[in-house]
Amino acid sequence: MSLPTKAQRLTQESVCGPDMKDKPLNAENPILINGFQSIRQQVVGRHPLEALDKTYGQRVEAQQFRALQSIQGIHAPLRLIHERRAAQQVHRLPGLHSSHVMLDVLTGRDEEIGPQDFLNDVSEHMEVMAPIHMLCERQFHIN
Repeated sequence: MSLPTKAQRLTQESVCGPDMKDKPLNAENPILINGFQSIRQQVVGRHPLEALDKTYGQRVEAQQFRALQSIQGIHAPLRLIHERRAAQQVHRLPGLHSSHVMLDVLTGRDEEIGPQDFLNDVSEHMEVMAPIHMLCERQFHIN
C-alpha cells in the first residue's frame, strides 16, 4: 500500500478543494449543492446561457406586465405588484419558517413542480432556538 503522489493530492484538492477532503457527504456539504469545481470553471467562468436561465422568470414577468398594461392600463400591473408585495410581508412568528403560500398562488408557482420542491435548502428551513418573546420584541423595535 503506497501513499498518494503529490500530483494525485493536487488533483484531489483541485476537485474537492483543500477544506473539503475530510467533510462527509450530507446536506450541508457545498459539493452536493454546487457540484465539483474544476480549474476550467474557475478560469473561464460559467456559460452565458446560465445567466439567461437565472433571469428567465423576471423577463417573462416583465413581458406579462407590459402586455397587461397595454390591454388593461397601468392600474392592472400596479395592483398585482402591490398584492405580491403585501403577500411577501406576511410572516409567521419569528424563529419559524414562513412558506409564503399566498405569494406562490399569486405568482402561479403553486402549480409547478421544480427542483426546489424536492431538493430542500437546509439553511432556508432552519428554526432559530431563542425565546420567542425576545424575538418578537426585537422585530417590532426594528420595524
